[in-house]
Amino acid sequence: MRITAELITELVEHRINDLEERELCLGGLGLVALEHLGAARNDFDAYDLSNNRIRRLENFPKVTRLKSLYVSNNLVDSLDANNLQQNVPLLQNLVLSHNAVADFKFLQDLGEACPKLEFLSLVGNPIARRPHYRLCVLHLLPHVKCLDYVKVKQAERKTAAAWAKSAAGKAVLQQTKSEETTAPTFTPGEGVDGQSSSSFVTAHFTTEQKAYIRDLLMSAESAQEIEEIENAVRRGVLPNKRARRVVDEGG
Repeated sequence: MRITAELITELVEHRINDLEERELCLGGLGLVALEHLGAARNDFDAYDLSNNRIRRLENFPKVTRLKSLYVSNNLVDSLDANNLQQNVPLLQNLVLSHNAVADFKFLQDLGEACPKLEFLSLVGNPIARRPHYRLCVLHLLPHVKCLDYVKVKQAERKTAAAWAKSAAGKAVLQQTKSEETTAPTFTPGEGVDGQSSSSFVTAHFTTEQKAYIRDLLMSAESAQEIEEIENAVRRGVLPNKRARRVVDEGG
């Protein structure tokens, strides 16, 4: 489904959420991209975009009222920093749990785009499994007060500051500058020049095979299962869900 003016103004729910925010409810609609959000004007404090297939945070109109984005359970792995910085200047809460963010470059872009960000969740993203993840977040987004539903303590901020000055920290931050979230990647069901649901380069699968991989990713029941699918595709091997389950069940 695509976002249209009619969808926003007439077909979806507008509600007051538990945080007393006026929320536009666009969750669970199978959306693949953000578009035509100007139809919402500047009338909402929050957008619920959870449980869709969105891959990139972009195309936001000027919305100075918007403070919260709930984007859990999508395929987000990149963002348009200039668009967010210019058009969503007061964003404070960003929930990106269970998406496809893998690169520290994403954090750098997010820090530049959303200087007022206070609450951030990246639970269930590949990046959350990388070494120095939490320290890097606190260094690049110094105003975050709660990360992955855990309150940031002052001692952590001091540790992050010291880490950023250490040899290990400098190496990670230097690597961050060279990471490119726009590198050619694979998207199940599309060509390899598009953005991938997990930011990895892969072999040239057929259209039918890409559709099969897309379905496997969307039906995966755990982070481990998603990682196994990604690893297979990264090696150029077509994942076999049935075979993997037999192996798992056999110990």
